[in-house]
Amino acid sequence: MKVGIISDLHCNSAGLARACEIMGDVDELICLGDSIWEYRFSNAIVRMLRERGAHTILGNHEEGFFGPQGARARAA
Repeated sequence: MKVGIISDLHCNSAGLARACEIMGDVDELICLGDSIWEYRFSNAIVRMLRERGAHTILGNHEEGFFGPQGARARAA
């Protein structure tokens, strides 16, 4: 089984695309958090991770975005 591990994307969809290109085909893709950056949310990153069936662990940036302090950003 080939597992791809990525982390700290910080909304960098080009970086995610390049990492996936380098890894090639993987059986499982795991994102170790921080796919978003501060209160910026990237639909492109989420779409790319979903398309690849990635398992994602929440990082400190996701915890901030989805926690009480991110309420204003989520409402925008």
